Amino acid sequence: MPRDSFLGDLEWCLHAPTLLSHSLPFAVDQHWKKQWQTALTQHLNTATSAEPNSRLGLYFEQLWRSLIALHPDWHMLADNVAIQQNGKTLGAIDFLVINHRLQQIEHWELAVKFYLAKNDCPQASDYVGPNQHDQLSNKLSKLILKQIPLGRHPNIQALCNRYPNYHFKQRILLSGYLFALGRPEHVEPQHLHWYSQSQWQAMHQSNWYALSKQQWLNPQGYSLNKWQNNIPLTRGPIQLYLPKQNQQAPRRIFICPDDWLIRANAVE
Repeated sequence: MPRDSFLGDLEWCLHAPTLLSHSLPFAVDQHWKKQWQTALTQHLNTATSAEPNSRLGLYFEQLWRSLIALHPDWHMLADNVAIQQNGKTLGAIDFLVINHRLQQIEHWELAVKFYLAKNDCPQASDYVGPNQHDQLSNKLSKLILKQIPLGRHPNIQALCNRYPNYHFKQRILLSGYLFALGRPEHVEPQHLHWYSQSQWQAMHQSNWYALSKQQWLNPQGYSLNKWQNNIPLTRGPIQLYLPKQNQQAPRRIFICPDDWLIRANAVE
């Protein structure tokens, strides 16, 4: 993997939009992100790139492992710890990190997601993944109702009890993008949208680039391939990217097969 691409992905993690409302429990806020950005400004260039995991969610974890390793104060205490009880696996927590200067231990759950809206006024249950196997509402429920409680399990707390005077905190790092239902008659460059392939072809757009899954985080750091509008979407939705042009900021969209919305609405 090109080093510049890896460094760009690390930088993206520090600035990535969050899908968890700041009013919800365990969400990271802009102040928290700013602290990490400030602490790592002088350290990112020392990062050692590695072969990225082919699964985007695991690659996102991989990037945060690198960021933690670069941070002067935070260190990994436990990584992907499975929790066993009565011979059964209840699940696993993502990260347990420690800061000796602050005397604090934190349990982190991490995920990166891209969701497409099924209607014009979507609720969390109306956002689904491009492959239609995932809903934002289900992801939020799993994180808050299953993953976060695992951090309070006695097996995890036993690790924390080695530091009796340390504070314990939990955070959810849920990053990614929400794509609104696109209307060809209302093209809004500043917003993220998705379109059916027929809609997109009728809009006669050009100079867009097709992103591989690995490029979804930070397209600017990669060598990209131009998208041809007549290519059939045999493998499902594809994300397109338009680099910054003059005063126009970079843009992202999804193009979906013409029957994507019908199939999405049929999924319970």
